[in-house]
Amino acid sequence: MSAAHRLRPVLALPLLALALAACTGASDDAPSSPAAKPAPGTLEIAVDGETTEFTPALVRCDGEPGTIRHLELRESEGEFPLVEVVPGEFAMVKLVPRGEPEKNESSTDGIAAEDGTVMFTDAQIGDAMVNGTIECPSGAEG
Repeated sequence: MSAAHRLRPVLALPLLALALAACTGASDDAPSSPAAKPAPGTLEIAVDGETTEFTPALVRCDGEPGTIRHLELRESEGEFPLVEVVPGEFAMVKLVPRGEPEKNESSTDGIAAEDGTVMFTDAQIGDAMVNGTIECPSGAEG
């Protein structure tokens, strides 16, 4: 048997491994993990490809016990960002003082308000996408 015939099996395995890697991707590529959810009390607001993490210092919840009728989130009094929600009716996001807010005037899809908690799950508010969970402060109505 010639030397060329003896080398073929030795080369075949590495070539097969390279061919499989080319078809399936590199072997060290880990599957992408699901997007991490923001920490409780923080909202992720994505507009025009930019994501802002917003942890409101001012959280106002109005309503009857167990039911949130109105939610207002701000950096501080009169400051921005501002998120406002009337569950089932209206939602608004305003990140900066100038310009029009992102808003929905008749829908709050992706926003659930229950038992003193407001959850935003891929909530489309105008051109903004909002995710996160906000707890109403202790003693607040709602």
